Amino acid sequence: SAPNQANLEARVALLEEKLSHITALRRSLHQDGNGTEEEPAYVDQQTFEDTVSTLRLETDHVWILSAGLFCFFLQAGFGLLEAGALRAKNAKNIMLKNLMDACVGGVVYYLFGYAFAYGSPGDGTGNAFSGGESSGYFMLVDVAGEEYYIFFFQ
Repeated sequence: SAPNQANLEARVALLEEKLSHITALRRSLHQDGNGTEEEPAYVDQQTFEDTVSTLRLETDHVWILSAGLFCFFLQAGFGLLEAGALRAKNAKNIMLKNLMDACVGGVVYYLFGYAFAYGSPGDGTGNAFSGGESSGYFMLVDVAGEEYYIFFFQ
């Protein structure tokens, strides 16, 4: 038991020495040029909430843009799948069909689709044909800046 007691006391002394070294290092990091210790910088609640809100919005944007890019990669994968299911002489035609599908679909959605899908205020007061009462949604004329990433994903 005596060797274990001595070993334990040596370990405690080593830990106390490390603790004093860490405390001295912490003090040196928090001192200004005059040798007085600075108060740690704290952020008020409103600034913290604003920062968290901004990070959430940016994370949403990155997620939506990534998902949209994955959808474009799916289009290329469908082209490869279809090209592998037919003769080699028709592979160029099927790849062009898939390219035109994505391009024409994107342009038509830009011109009309987004307005038909999101032009209504959602309370049933839109016109009978397209559901939307605002003509500013056609070609994204009067769309708010935070909606562009939704247009890209859709």
